[in-house]
This record gives sequence, structure tokens and C-alpha cells, in this order.
Amino acid sequence: MKRKQSTVQVRWDLALRYRLIETAAWREGRLTTGHLIQSFGISRQQASKDINTYITEHAPKNLTYDKQLKGYMPSKQFKPLFIDDSASARPAVVVMLDSSERDKKLSSA
Repeated sequence: MKRKQSTVQVRWDLALRYRLIETAAWREGRLTTGHLIQSFGISRQQASKDINTYITEHAPKNLTYDKQLKGYMPSKQFKPLFIDDSASARPAVVVMLDSSERDKKLSSA
């Protein structure tokens, strides 16, 4: 079993990618390897490894995989470790979730 790694001990390049992982999940409500590939120019394999390392070594309860969306969603226990969990970040998530619910209702009508 892997030991949880302190966020202070993370290399700066990984810390930047972990920040993007949390930001995308928190603000957009969905995270895919594409976020990391596009932002950092890394391979899909590296992006997948970074997401899995983030989950296993830092925040096992933050993300859940959604097969239908083919991406990770923030869990109800989501607690960012690499970004600021300020009130100013929350409205974007609320708006995104509200529009997502609206889209579901519109598509089923």
C-alpha cells in the first residue's frame, strides 16, 4: 500500500498538473486526460499516470470515474489540496451543475 505523499514534497511540474486536475474538476465538473494533454503537451499515458497518481497518493476521495462521460467528476467529498478552496471558486461549479441539469431536462423533453 502506498504512503500518502505530502503536497509540500511534490515536484513543481507535478504540482502544476495537480492544480489543473483540481481546477478542471472543480470548475468544469469533469476532468479528462485531454485537459492535461492540451495544457502541458504531455502524452495521454503521462496524463493518465498523473491523474492516477493524484488519486492514489494525494486525494483518493476527490474524483470518481464516470464511464458515460469518459472522465472524472469531483466527488461529494471533493476537497482541493493544490488550489484555493475559496468561496469565489464555488459559483462556477454551481452554475455548471445547474446548466448540466438544465441540459439533461431539455434533452429528455
